[in-house]
Amino acid sequence: MIGKLIIAGGSGLIGKRLITHLSPSCTDIVVLSRSESKDFKTHRRVHWDGAHLGEWSKEFKDADVLINLSGKSIQCRFTAANKKLLLDSRISSTRVLSDAILFSGSKIHTWLNASGAAIYPQRFEEAVDESVQEVGKGFLAELSQDWEAEFYRSEMNLRKIALRITPVLDEEEGALPPLKKICSLRLGGAQGSGKQMMSWIHQEDFCRAISFLIKHTALEGPVNLSSPDARSNEEFMATLRNSMDISFGLPAPKLAIELGSIFSGVDPSLILDSSFVAPRKLLEADFRFTFPKLEAAFADILNEG
Repeated sequence: MIGKLIIAGGSGLIGKRLITHLSPSCTDIVVLSRSESKDFKTHRRVHWDGAHLGEWSKEFKDADVLINLSGKSIQCRFTAANKKLLLDSRISSTRVLSDAILFSGSKIHTWLNASGAAIYPQRFEEAVDESVQEVGKGFLAELSQDWEAEFYRSEMNLRKIALRITPVLDEEEGALPPLKKICSLRLGGAQGSGKQMMSWIHQEDFCRAISFLIKHTALEGPVNLSSPDARSNEEFMATLRNSMDISFGLPAPKLAIELGSIFSGVDPSLILDSSFVAPRKLLEADFRFTFPKLEAAFADILNEG
């Protein structure tokens, strides 16, 4: 059993899927949310503002595990205003959670904090794993680096895991729904050069990996949440089209993506940057992916939809 679990930022779809997956193993689940406090069948929602200590921190006294998924969604354009919100929402929530642990007399033994696989340098030929110390360039790499620096700032007698998350494939939200729409319009060809790598993880394996990390106490530090089957953008889009029984997709050159970002509201770097990540720590710990291959992941998700 996991015991009492606190999830900060667990009100989104991924948080809800995580609650469903973990609730049978938990004696109590508390979700810290900016919405009003409320009791549900599987969990309790407790109000917080993500920046200041308050009544919510009393929940930490008898908690066992903390998961922090807080932060503004990166599915936006990286304007100066959005960059500030993206950074502040991550740093402030991580800092106040650290304060809550320190000042509440908490017995939390494991803290999993979201981060991003964009912290790594871009690679095209060889995947990066958790042993790589070099940090990438660009806003997302800097954001992830600052986020992890805040996470590790305070020394505590507990296990810390930085979840370097790749895009989570889900029918209802995230990167996949807009890509499906593009394919349905016969516009789902290679994006930009098509050579950039795309790492990903099925939503079920995301939840299973979180549970695995909580229970396997030897694992700590950065952990890549990614399937072992990264594909080039060109192959990823072709596989998605085939899964949707769509034979053709017009390619989108780099300039079209950059101009289209004004209307899509998604920064071009999220499409054009290469992410080639290997889940070395999970595989070495004998974690078995339910959906290790992209074709099987699409078949499952699209059949659900």
